[in-house]
Amino acid sequence: MKPDWNAPETVNLEISTDFYQSNKAIGRLFRAINLPPVHPRTTAARRRRQHLHDDTSEADSDLDELFAEFCMVDQQEDPLELAVKHRVAEFIPVEPNSRFVKLAMESLNRYSIELQGICSCNTLQRQKAAILSEEEAVIGTIVAKCSRRGRRKEAIGQLREQTGHLVKYVRDELSLSGDDDSSEYEWLESAWAAWEVSRYLKDRFGAHSYGWIALSEVFDAIKAIEE
Repeated sequence: MKPDWNAPETVNLEISTDFYQSNKAIGRLFRAINLPPVHPRTTAARRRRQHLHDDTSEADSDLDELFAEFCMVDQQEDPLELAVKHRVAEFIPVEPNSRFVKLAMESLNRYSIELQGICSCNTLQRQKAAILSEEEAVIGTIVAKCSRRGRRKEAIGQLREQTGHLVKYVRDELSLSGDDDSSEYEWLESAWAAWEVSRYLKDRFGAHSYGWIALSEVFDAIKAIEE
């Protein structure tokens, strides 16, 4: 028999005869951990909520609705929003720019679709529609139970590599790295619009992590301008 702390996560220790209760420190620490069960998320339910539009007219309608929301000042009165807004206002106008807002919406849509694909491909759940959470992708871990420790390590490695490539792609988009004629001020406008869009479209899958990427670009653009 092996100690209980060495058992695979999927083994029911209450009925298994292959493991014994270890009284060493590691055994007591192991039994002190009590995590709630993780219920797998599914892509079908999420896709119904995402409303990812490919039609140009619908995209334009979304853009109009977003601009209408931007004009409602009462939605922007939280401390984080105000702090960032006041800092950005030292360098550029903070009113929404249609060009950069549209680019940000397209960028967020692509990021959302790609991130959902990554989270679907790297899940350890056997359900066909299972998907990792955005939080797991951001942190770079998988919380679902797995009987093979090597399988989880391999999946986590793939998850981190794929999300790393995706984040780099988004950062290049927001920094306008492909446009040789762009300035640091346009870089800041692009990043600021992306952060604003991520907050207004916060129900979109990946919007929260997209916002952190955008905010990082805001700080980097400000630093570049100051230098």
